[in-house]
Amino acid sequence: MKLQKITLSLLILLVVATSTWAQTNLLDTDYYSFEGDQKWFVQHRDFWSVSDEKSATGERSLKFSCEDFSKATGNSVSVQGVSGKPSPEFIQVKLKPGKYNMTLKVWLEEKAPVGFGTNLAKPFTPIKWSFKGLEKSKWVTLSQEIEIKENTATKMVITVSSNPKWGGAGTFYVDDIALSKVQ
Repeated sequence: MKLQKITLSLLILLVVATSTWAQTNLLDTDYYSFEGDQKWFVQHRDFWSVSDEKSATGERSLKFSCEDFSKATGNSVSVQGVSGKPSPEFIQVKLKPGKYNMTLKVWLEEKAPVGFGTNLAKPFTPIKWSFKGLEKSKWVTLSQEIEIKENTATKMVITVSSNPKWGGAGTFYVDDIALSKVQ
């Protein structure tokens, strides 16, 4: 009888945890895991690509690789969700004011930038990601809480700065970007 109660409790916990996890990600899983028919606008093709070299899940991830920023025009290089007219629903990030948790996975090569940024374009909401102290040559999950101050319906932009204090040269991969409302 005791074993049945434990088994039933574990089963209920698994169902609740699975359904809660599935409901919390507000981003399209295929799109923000770089799977399927990609519509990311790769502004700087010398540096960014959707790659099948490494992936945390699925078959693809977003790859940044730069040996020398002298080829770049400007102080940073970016990739962003396409926002044609009308913008596909799965690209849009639609958020109400409140606190959210953003997670993503990164794989760092031996030479990697010190970090990168993601942001929501309108209203501009910067999110800085640091690689300081992260283990290299394996997938690592990063997480941080952000606050949205007004209704947002926009795309995501991912950027690496040429400044070695915040970005710099090197290679890394990003996969499984997720966003959930903090309860």
